[in-house]
Amino acid sequence: TTSLPYDCAAGYDNWEQGWSQGKKDWCCSKVGRACDPYDCNAGLATAEATWLPAKKTWCCANKNMACTTTTSLPYDCAAGYDNWE
Repeated sequence: TTSLPYDCAAGYDNWEQGWSQGKKDWCCSKVGRACDPYDCNAGLATAEATWLPAKKTWCCANKNMACTTTTSLPYDCAAGYDNWE
């Protein structure tokens, strides 16, 4: 008998964190398990305007892609500048 390179049932409850990329790719293509719900590379250049909010949220949280930056500065250095002395 020929053994399969991966057991796609073993560790499935934690596949996102616990499986190697090779196992994820193999199980997704051969068995349909451990597939990412979104292709984060598809349309990345126009993500802000064209992606659905769910795809943006998932790709940012899981792939660190298409994240919206909303960081503000802790201080407004121009405020009161005229009176600093």
